[in-house]
Amino acid sequence: MPAISNAIAFIRRRRNRMWLCTDWNIDWNAISAVATAAAALTAISVWLFDKHQRKLERNASARLLAQIMTTPVGAAHIQITKFRSDIVPNGSDKLIATLREDESARKQLVEKVSAITIELPPQFLDKADLFSESLSSSLAYAFSQVNRLKQMVGLLGDLADQETQELIDVHLMAVLNQIKEAETGAEIAFNALLVVGRTSR
Repeated sequence: MPAISNAIAFIRRRRNRMWLCTDWNIDWNAISAVATAAAALTAISVWLFDKHQRKLERNASARLLAQIMTTPVGAAHIQITKFRSDIVPNGSDKLIATLREDESARKQLVEKVSAITIELPPQFLDKADLFSESLSSSLAYAFSQVNRLKQMVGLLGDLADQETQELIDVHLMAVLNQIKEAETGAEIAFNALLVVGRTSR
């Protein structure tokens, strides 16, 4: 009976092609392996997508925070530059001579330097970890140099006219050098913030 023989041959060919079945029994181990692999690929895909999204969000937050921080750091840089210009206007040594000789002038310098501040926005305190180690170091250096400038000017302002001229000169020279350090530190931090604030990715 050719019809029956053909049907049997067809069934056998179909059975040989069904790799998930063995002797007409479903191979559940093979199905489980396929399902596990599919689930793993899905989980990895979701994890990679989530990681990418979180990276984009962190970059966007860092960019926004850097833009916010440019204002106080830039303002501090301008204040330090003005402070330097007030002490040595147009390269003149006139005020330097006054600071060497006049105790009241030195005390006035303390009042002027108190205006130099780098205000930390609340966002920085909450999300400082968004910045890279390099940028964080630049900001920390700028803060420390501004604080050191205030301390050194304070020490100079505490010197009375009865102190030796040598001691006054040593403190005055230290202040002049510290002004340069603070100005440079604020400028570096400001430029670093600009780079992060302009980054598109």
